[in-house]
Amino acid sequence: MPNIISKDSDTAEDATGSGYISCSYPKLAKRYASLSKFLMKALSAEMNSDLSKPLFYGDETSGYCLYRIFKIKDNSARGGERKYCLLYISDDEKKVLPNWDIIDTYQSTFISNVQHKVTKANVAQSVNGDNVLNGETYLRRQLNSPKSLMTLTNDKMIFVEFHSWACSLLADTE
Repeated sequence: MPNIISKDSDTAEDATGSGYISCSYPKLAKRYASLSKFLMKALSAEMNSDLSKPLFYGDETSGYCLYRIFKIKDNSARGGERKYCLLYISDDEKKVLPNWDIIDTYQSTFISNVQHKVTKANVAQSVNGDNVLNGETYLRRQLNSPKSLMTLTNDKMIFVEFHSWACSLLADTE
């Protein structure tokens, strides 16, 4: 998927105006390393028994992170669900902590939206008969491959929505 670029509406006609870029991977090696560290820690080490509450951790070297883990139902996944994580990362701890409530509200809204879309897509598959269980499905030979949010939500514009959501969050926490 190509990069998604948006400009601040106030400075859209000014070439030097602020804007946002969403891409698959960070261009800076340091940012990529800290992002990998945050994701590994969030999805494997630092867990919260109540997924409706965010967790915070970080340091001066890697930055600071407020994140929420959420699960999506997927019959072809191990355990019947897939785990995802939304991260809000900043180099400045004072930018994250005072905005805790705003970040949590945005994350909750996005998670609810994604889970609703997945439920709707699963119902549509059931109605169309796409969820027929057979020996291959039961043994997980065919369907044990990774799936994107685009596939699970049946929404080709999910990443554009995510970009728009992230831009609004960043604008509200500046």
